[in-house]
Amino acid sequence: MSKKNSSFLDFIWLLTKWRKFLFINLFLVGLVALVISFQLPKWYKATAVVMPPAENQAGGGLAAIMNSLPLSGLGLGGGGGETTYLAILNSKSFATDVIKKFKLKDFYENETMFETYVSFYGDFDAQLTEENMIAITYEYTDSVKVAEIVNYMVDKLSTRSTELMIERANRTKKYVEKRYFQSLRDIDSITIEMEMFNKKHGIIEFESQVKALIDMTAKIESEIFIKEAEVKAVEVSFGKNSPQLRTSKIELDILKKQFKDLIENKFQSSNDPFASLFIPLKDLPELSREYADIYANYLLQAKLQEYLLPEYEQAKLQVQKDDPTLQIIDYAVPPDWKSKPKKAFVILGALVAAFILQIFFLLIIENIEWLKKNDPEKYSIISDIKSTWSFKKKKQ
Repeated sequence: MSKKNSSFLDFIWLLTKWRKFLFINLFLVGLVALVISFQLPKWYKATAVVMPPAENQAGGGLAAIMNSLPLSGLGLGGGGGETTYLAILNSKSFATDVIKKFKLKDFYENETMFETYVSFYGDFDAQLTEENMIAITYEYTDSVKVAEIVNYMVDKLSTRSTELMIERANRTKKYVEKRYFQSLRDIDSITIEMEMFNKKHGIIEFESQVKALIDMTAKIESEIFIKEAEVKAVEVSFGKNSPQLRTSKIELDILKKQFKDLIENKFQSSNDPFASLFIPLKDLPELSREYADIYANYLLQAKLQEYLLPEYEQAKLQVQKDDPTLQIIDYAVPPDWKSKPKKAFVILGALVAAFILQIFFLLIIENIEWLKKNDPEKYSIISDIKSTWSFKKKKQ
C-alpha cells in the first residue's frame, strides 16, 4: 500500500515540478491542433428516407406465393420489400454507377476501383430503421452536392427496383402462361379420352347408367329369390311332375338367363337399339376405377383453370405496369452543419497524446538525473552515448 502511495506522490511531484513546462507545451499543442482543425476539410452528411412497398402490392395470388418460396434458383422467385431494396443499394453495380456519375474515384484520389469501393462504402450507409423505413446516408465535402448525390441514389433505387419488378412480373407471366396453356391442352386431352371411353363402352351418363344397372340387377335377383321359393311351394303342393311346376321352373330359368346376360352383357349381340346402353356388371369395378381416374383429372384441370385464368390476366397487367413502387418519405436536403471533423475531439485527442508523450519524456529525464546522483557508473555510460551522438552531429 505504501509503495502505491509513494508512486502516486512521485507522479504528483513530477507534475508539480514540471507544471510550467507541461502547461506551455500543452497550450502550444492545443493551439496548433485548433489551427489544424480549421484547416481540415469539412464533411457533410445527407440522409434520405424511403418506404418500400408492402409485399402484397408487388402482386397477388401466384406472384405472392412465388415471392415467398425459395425459388430464386429456378428463376421464379424474387423476394420483395426492404430486402430487395437493401440488396440493390449494397450492390456493386449500384456503387459503380454512383462513382462514375459523380467522378468519386478522382475525389478519393484512388488508383484502383477496389480502393474507391472501400472509400465509397466508408462514407455510404443504408440501413433499415425501427419503422421499417430505409435510411440512405452519404458523407461528402460539399453540402449541396452531398444532397444531390443522395437524391440521385434514391432515383436510381426507384428506377432499378421498377426494372426488377417488371422482370419478375415477366418471369411470373411466362410461368403462368405456360402452365395455363398446358392446362388447356390437358383438358382437351382428357375430354378426348373421356369421349373414347364413353364410345367404347356405350356410356352416355356413367353414373345414371350404373345406378340403373344396379337397380335392375337387384330387381332380377329379388325376383329369382321369390321364384325359387314359388317353385318349392308348387313342388310340395302339386308334385314333381305337375304342369304348374314345369311352368314355374321355365319362368325361373328365364329370370336366371336374364341375370346371366346382364352380368356378361350379352344384350350387345341382340338387335335391341338400347342393348348397348347396358354395362357388363362383371366389368363394372374396373370401368368405375377408369372412369373415376379420368373424371378426377378433368375436375383437377377444370379447378386449375379457375385459378390460372385470373392469375394469367393479372400477370399480363403487372407486366404493363411501370409505375414506381418506391415511396419517398424524405428527400435529402443540403445540411446546415458539418458532420466532421469535430474540433473538440481533435483538440482533446492532441492534448491527451501530447500529455502522455511529455510524461514519458519527463520520466526519462528524471531517471537520468537520479542516475547522475546515485549511480555515476551507469550515468557515465549514458554520457558516453550522448557524447558519441553529439560528435556525429558536429561532424556532419
